[in-house]
Amino acid sequence: MKDLPADFEDSLGRRPLRDVPLSGYSSLKIGGPADLFFVAETTAELTAAVRLALRREARYFVMGGGTNILFDDDGFRGLIIKNAAGGVSALG
Repeated sequence: MKDLPADFEDSLGRRPLRDVPLSGYSSLKIGGPADLFFVAETTAELTAAVRLALRREARYFVMGGGTNILFDDDGFRGLIIKNAAGGVSALG
């Protein structure tokens, strides 16, 4: 995952944040830090972020609004992608 932040900067013009406390993104206010955290503001950014993670074989998780989700107090070893793009759903 060492080069993943550089890949993000090259492709999307900004790097994911490091060591972001997930408690701030969960309605239950629990969770330790994510190694990397990226907010995808458009569907193009969301798609590119997932593709970058797949290409680097990085562990990743795409989250929505943060309701009904439990993050471990030890955090997440990998990349959290927060979907802030409007009109995107898992059902299509």
